[in-house]
Amino acid sequence: MNVKTNLWKFSSIGLSVCLALYFRWLDTKASAVEFSQVPEHPAFPPGRGEPGGIGEGAGTFVPIYEHPAFPPGHGQPGGIGQGAGTFGDEDACLSQHSNLVALVPELTRGEAWGLTTLSHPSFFAVIPDLPDDVEVAEFVLEDTKARGEGSDVYRTQFNLPDEAGIIRIDLPEEEEYQLEIDRKYRWVLTILCSLDEEEPSAIFVSANVIRTEVGDYAENQLWYDRLQELAEQANSTNFQESWEELLSAVGLEDVADADFLPCCTPNAELTPTP
Repeated sequence: MNVKTNLWKFSSIGLSVCLALYFRWLDTKASAVEFSQVPEHPAFPPGRGEPGGIGEGAGTFVPIYEHPAFPPGHGQPGGIGQGAGTFGDEDACLSQHSNLVALVPELTRGEAWGLTTLSHPSFFAVIPDLPDDVEVAEFVLEDTKARGEGSDVYRTQFNLPDEAGIIRIDLPEEEEYQLEIDRKYRWVLTILCSLDEEEPSAIFVSANVIRTEVGDYAENQLWYDRLQELAEQANSTNFQESWEELLSAVGLEDVADADFLPCCTPNAELTPTP
């Protein structure tokens, strides 16, 4: 009886060992098969640029423009970039006031402003269809900290194009017209509906610009820099797509398809440039 018992125990132990070895062999075999079935990654096909993609780690989206907080120490933003202000009697010119638009972010009504690192930034606006006898506009750049006659950095008048579209006003290159760093300036574009001194009428837009040091803000927070940079690429292949994206980022998508117009050479016969 004891012999049989011992034989049975020996057989059970042997069977257990055999089964363990068998299952280990199966695992090894399966791993080998699984490894052998992993295909070799082919070379990236030529003529298709770079592979691209982000397989590990999250990608980040950088918007074309991100409006920063208004810099402290400069009072209130101010400005009327859309909708335009008016003065004088109502006429065919004044009725177009809502179509005069400064190309400046105005995410909150009455707060039209942007930043720049440029010493002599350019200013852009969309002018509407106007009566034939409305031909003159005035542009003024003011130092908001100055008072009286000394507040004007630049003032000029020019003849308007004969059609609606985007105009660009450049500052003269001389040093006296440059913007100082960490200073707020207000610019005003006025379309003179009537030149009658007794009964003048006009429509106008205004906005603010603050010049800042390079590196103080991200590049996509510098509105005037980004706008001017894009405008100078107007003949490039992807310009319209980028232009629409930029203007749409600040609610100006309705004027994104306006044409650029030749303008705005100062007219010394109207008002001599200071």
